[in-house]
Amino acid sequence: MAHDIFISYSTKNSNTANAICHVLEENKIKCWMAPRDITPGNDYAECIAEAIDNCRIFLLIFSESSQASKWVKGELNVAFDSNKIIIPFKVENTLLRGAMKIILNDKHWLEAYPNPELKFKELIEISKKLLPQDSLKNKKISEGKKERNKNTGKSYDFLQNSKGDICLMIDSYEGEPENPRIIYDGRDKMVLYRSRKSIVLLDNIDEEARFPLLSVERILIAEFEGDGQEREYHAPVKIVKNIDPLI
Repeated sequence: MAHDIFISYSTKNSNTANAICHVLEENKIKCWMAPRDITPGNDYAECIAEAIDNCRIFLLIFSESSQASKWVKGELNVAFDSNKIIIPFKVENTLLRGAMKIILNDKHWLEAYPNPELKFKELIEISKKLLPQDSLKNKKISEGKKERNKNTGKSYDFLQNSKGDICLMIDSYEGEPENPRIIYDGRDKMVLYRSRKSIVLLDNIDEEARFPLLSVERILIAEFEGDGQEREYHAPVKIVKNIDPLI
């Protein structure tokens, strides 16, 4: 069964997980969850590992019981190792701790406590933005237009492919990048450190691009001069609470 989202949950949160699965699939977002999608007689662990490998988004129903579940921890590790987009959906007011803290600490959370159903609509919208609209084409996530950076006058655009990878297309800057990295806080500005002498502020980031940008560990950057590409390189993404002190 082809699916878009793997739902990871503790059996104590079965009702919430089933409700989420129902509303997602009503909106044509295909889900995979155990034990529903495991064929009797098949190896349980192998089916789960394969389902995670084939999903686009890993949705974690986060609670005290899921944090203590060996199965959920194992599923999260597989998703992390496979570089899946991970969405933690928090249904209980419990603190993040232990091994999960290492993986989830810098993720963008959906705070669904104490009424998870009130966040179902937002979850649907986010999922649709993250899922490819056409598996054969890149999807523009800045509403199909180039934004002009108020700080530099240069323009840029974001593209996202069917795997969820993001490319930043930007006008060329002087000098070669050295140890480039990106700092982002989920809002309308991002800082690209190209090198010690070249720091770029990208502002006016479209709302549609913000959640996908929070869900990737690195971005492919392509710099253009006129109609020709000057260079391309990858930059890791560091998520922080507030980039204002860096601007």
